Amino acid sequence: TPPPDNSTSLLVYDDALQSPWMNNSWSASTTFGSTEQKQSGTSSIKTTLTSAWGALSLHYGAWGVQGINPASYTGLEFAVYAPASGTSLSIFFESDNGQTFPKVNTGTIAAGNWKVISIPMSQLNPNGLTINRISIQEISGSTKTFYIDNFKFSGSAPAPSVPATPTLASPSNGSTNVGLNPSLMWNASTGAATYRVQVSAASSFSTTLFDQAGVSGTTFGASGFSNGAAYYWRVNATNASGTSGWSGTSSFTTVAAAPPPDTTKPTVSITAPANGGTVSGTVTIGANASDNVKLAGVQFKVNGANQGAEVTASPYQTSWNTTQVANGSYTVTAVARDSAGNLQSAVVTVTVANNAPAPSADLSVYDDALKNPWINSSWTATVSFNSTEQKASGSSSIKVDQGAWGGLRFHSGAWGSAVAIDPSKYSAISFAIHGGSVGISLGVFLANDQNQSFPAVKYVWVAANQWKTMTFPMSQLNPNNQTVHSLVIQDMSGRVRTYYVDDIKFVSATQTLSKAVDGNSETAEGGSTSATFELGQNYPNPFNPMTTIQYSLAAPANVKMEIFNMIGQRVELLVDRQQSSGSHQVSFNGSLLPSGVYFYRLTAQPLGENAQPLVIMKKMTLTK
Repeated sequence: TPPPDNSTSLLVYDDALQSPWMNNSWSASTTFGSTEQKQSGTSSIKTTLTSAWGALSLHYGAWGVQGINPASYTGLEFAVYAPASGTSLSIFFESDNGQTFPKVNTGTIAAGNWKVISIPMSQLNPNGLTINRISIQEISGSTKTFYIDNFKFSGSAPAPSVPATPTLASPSNGSTNVGLNPSLMWNASTGAATYRVQVSAASSFSTTLFDQAGVSGTTFGASGFSNGAAYYWRVNATNASGTSGWSGTSSFTTVAAAPPPDTTKPTVSITAPANGGTVSGTVTIGANASDNVKLAGVQFKVNGANQGAEVTASPYQTSWNTTQVANGSYTVTAVARDSAGNLQSAVVTVTVANNAPAPSADLSVYDDALKNPWINSSWTATVSFNSTEQKASGSSSIKVDQGAWGGLRFHSGAWGSAVAIDPSKYSAISFAIHGGSVGISLGVFLANDQNQSFPAVKYVWVAANQWKTMTFPMSQLNPNNQTVHSLVIQDMSGRVRTYYVDDIKFVSATQTLSKAVDGNSETAEGGSTSATFELGQNYPNPFNPMTTIQYSLAAPANVKMEIFNMIGQRVELLVDRQQSSGSHQVSFNGSLLPSGVYFYRLTAQPLGENAQPLVIMKKMTLTK
């Protein structure tokens, strides 16, 4: 029989779950008011675990609303009945803010008898934290049933002392530029149950903006303050034994009112070139600009396209090389921007009239040195200019140590102030390339700073330990005649490769090029070819397992027809001999290969002196 209860105990269960306790058990079936076993009265709590680590768990009131002050009680007491042997319980408290409490184990409870468990508060809650939840967990690692009766917080602690005077934390005394909705924070007072907060515009607190009692935490959210005003605040603490004195008074000043938004546009005028004027060569575009607050910069444009980067300091001017554009009428714009984002534009119209015809000279990118204005913008590659290890002509070449899927890239001019390449002035890209010690699978494409799409030449084989001169028509690399800012040369094997490049240039449009073969730019094409040097699409395609490949030669040549898989491995050599001019065909049997995409490459080395190899590659699909 349990000892009689006293008025200072806090009941959890006595023939019924007491208010405001709520069932919050997990992985357990709980029956409140079970008459199967009871220590006294009419019933107990029957708990049957549905998993090995379930628990009986009871929460004091609604979540986050209230809690139990441990200073009011000396310990926790309950009776437990274990029908089966080997039952061992772990008891622990929890709080709604996730604070940590120790777990206290009962040891093994003898089966078939009621046992009273009494645990001191100092053992369950040594740090005196607020309690929101009690959990009793069976820890033997098996699903068991147990009964709990006469569950309570027992005894009575001495009445608490009057709480200590709080100390204010934030905003600190004398703070300025405080927001209009600050959080007032103070340090907790020992033994405090609630706090009272006062806020006033007067240091005497003769009147108050806020006078809030019953604040349970140590933070008070205030609002409704005026801009640029001084305020004073203080806090006291209360518990059942009384109220502390007021804290020291702290003051703060709120942030000043924001100035009205700047909606005034800057002023701008173009000083050069003159409106309606005729220009040629390299022209300086200049402007005068100002703002009532702060000018951020001036962006120059030609026909709506940015001419270099925004100029952020006086003098506001940039250069325009009109030889890079066709003769005709152009609009030149100066857009002034202030710090608030307001924009103002000035526009003039000029006529470009360059008397010289389109340049007949080639545009050199590299010839023993990287030419101005080209810059190195390679990625995942170490690029050594002026390497003497290999060279096609002159004294040096470019050595490229390329990582997997890196690339050798050249950009015309600095980023943000690119020098555009007019594709109409050039008929092809030409360069010499050395395949290094193992050979490379060559890819070539152009790009511009507007991120427009360009076709790519891919998977052109360059043999090991030899130079090969490659020429790719502009019509193949840039069929839409888009402005060019970058040239990319890369190995496409997906492996680390070392190769060399020399004599890179854009070939003048005044030079006559042979007709380019129309290939599949998504997979592979070769370089320039004669009018009758052609590689047809295999037929049938897709095929299984036989297909026929037709091609034609403009002149006698040493011919190779090779088959490659998707990772660049050669899987078949169909032709490797000298052939006469005219039409040819060869059959390919893929019966020994798996289904997939393959590439067939025609390489023809004309027999004439100093003749350059002609290469075309296309793809085909084997379907089984």
